[in-house]
Amino acid sequence: MKAKKFVQLVLVSIVLAACVSTSIPRVSASELKVGGGGQYSTISAAVKAANPGDTILVSPGTYVENVVANKPLKIVSTNGAQATVAKASDASKDVFLLGSTDITIQGFTITGGNMGVAFGQISNCILTKCVVNGNVFGVYLAGATSNLVSNNNLNGNGFGIYMDG
Repeated sequence: MKAKKFVQLVLVSIVLAACVSTSIPRVSASELKVGGGGQYSTISAAVKAANPGDTILVSPGTYVENVVANKPLKIVSTNGAQATVAKASDASKDVFLLGSTDITIQGFTITGGNMGVAFGQISNCILTKCVVNGNVFGVYLAGATSNLVSNNNLNGNGFGIYMDG
């Protein structure tokens, strides 16, 4: 008798677990578009609206702002570094400040800041296919581990890559 009730309890638990798992909505990454008729006029506005794991596609143009990326995102130029410029609005700050793991910055000219791209005690971030020039520090890594900086042009900065800690 006890074994039969135990089997029934297990079966009911399995059925309930199956019902709950199918009722949970599946979340997938979205693409947010900046400039060129996209939903956002600035990279910062798209970063603020994005959910972790989203991709921000940036149309050609010059974006004068200091971008703080504080969640896992991909921020990608649609036409490459020659066509898409991120220029600091405040030259005493970073053009891109990466404050989370798993951020990708790809295909920009990054200019006019104290630091072009600052990696602050984070990991698993990628900076690729960018032209980083006209900054005091092109790329600044402070206590950052397991990041990838590849396929970039870092000429024309006070320091190309500066590593601290």
